[in-house]
Amino acid sequence: MTSPVRRSKEMVTVAYFLARYGDPVPGAPARPPRELLTASWGLAYAIFYRALHTGRSLVAFRNSLKNARDVFDAHLPSGRVGWRQPSEARPPVLLPSTYREVISDWSDQTRDALWAFISRYADLTVATIPQATLTDIEALESADADRDTKTEGGRRVYVSGRIERDPSLRAAALRIHGTACSICGFDYGLVYGDWGAGFAEVHHLVALGTGGNTERETSPVTDLAVVCSNCHRMLHRKRERVLTLDELRELVDWDGLLNWAARARRPEI
Repeated sequence: MTSPVRRSKEMVTVAYFLARYGDPVPGAPARPPRELLTASWGLAYAIFYRALHTGRSLVAFRNSLKNARDVFDAHLPSGRVGWRQPSEARPPVLLPSTYREVISDWSDQTRDALWAFISRYADLTVATIPQATLTDIEALESADADRDTKTEGGRRVYVSGRIERDPSLRAAALRIHGTACSICGFDYGLVYGDWGAGFAEVHHLVALGTGGNTERETSPVTDLAVVCSNCHRMLHRKRERVLTLDELRELVDWDGLLNWAARARRPEI
């Protein structure tokens, strides 16, 4: 079992902002702070994923940031109960040292000053993506948890999986490249109708050893490709080697694929 990832002070500061400045709604739960440009808490948490994930999956990051917000909620007039001690009086849980430091740093600062600090970690393009993007990522992570295991020195599959599940990068890749597989042409919407419409997997093209340990931006135009689940599995079938798109296209038996499609029969109902 792996140890939980420790929350950075930056992540805790974001949680404090979310707890302190959630926009109240009469008779309903508070909405995310207006600076985040979304009414969805799922998207609000995901806005900070790219900068602050520190190796977490999107779902793990969302849960961790929400839990950190809950800790502060019990100590702020947020309208939410937050994390409390399991006793009859149910006082707030004691704040860890990092949380106390954040309150000390920012309790006397203005909202604008706090937002100016944490906005550097915010990817506001996430606020514009469809909610279905998050739903698909969560489903992929649940069904394919081993994609985040460490191989080849703990780098390739781990980082590649994180890039492929980045909400804004995924949404941009599907918008730019469409949803048909770039290798075999399979389109989930054509085969599964509304249930499959808009779905595909995203594959990271760039070898992670390039450029050493230097951080680099991932371009959805040149660094990501849209593929179906079958082709994605074939690209990553060997743990020691990931095929290129062209290499896998060369392996496809197109006549065999067409013959299989012609022989396929709808099951009797």
